[in-house]
Amino acid sequence: MVVEVSTSKTGKHGHAKCHFVGIDIFNGKKLEDIVPSSHNCDVPHVNRTDYQLIDISEDGFVSLLTENGNTKDDLKLPTDDSLLTQIKDGFGEGKDLVVTVMSAMGEEQICALKDIALALPFLVNPQLNWEISNFYSQIHGPVITCPLYYDNTLVRGCYIALEGHAYENLAK
Repeated sequence: MVVEVSTSKTGKHGHAKCHFVGIDIFNGKKLEDIVPSSHNCDVPHVNRTDYQLIDISEDGFVSLLTENGNTKDDLKLPTDDSLLTQIKDGFGEGKDLVVTVMSAMGEEQICALKDIALALPFLVNPQLNWEISNFYSQIHGPVITCPLYYDNTLVRGCYIALEGHAYENLAK
């Protein structure tokens, strides 16, 4: 990630120079480069992809569910202590977690975490609730809506994917 760009004036025997300062998105290391202002610079393509966390192996690798239903088993847990703790604790508590994987220049790393139950709010409006659950089921397969009550009052809820089970529209 580029954090600073400065240019120098043309010298007596040369071109104007551009000084780039950046932070490596994978390890946080500060990097610098100086190039002639008349030259082109390569820019990496950075992609972010969300995967559902399926398993964590004893050797520190994660098993992730891809969009097409296959598993991705070649990523290690992140080195960031805070994120690592959140992933391990959430997985240990049985939460349905989605990790965001950042990839660029042949490298990949888990950079963020979301709890599926918190990411998909339950809506009281039945028609809107049906539209959201129908949309979610097109992406993740059949779902059911699980409301959460406290003292006989609807607080919130979430959608839960049903793999290999019959689906009935509960919002009708």
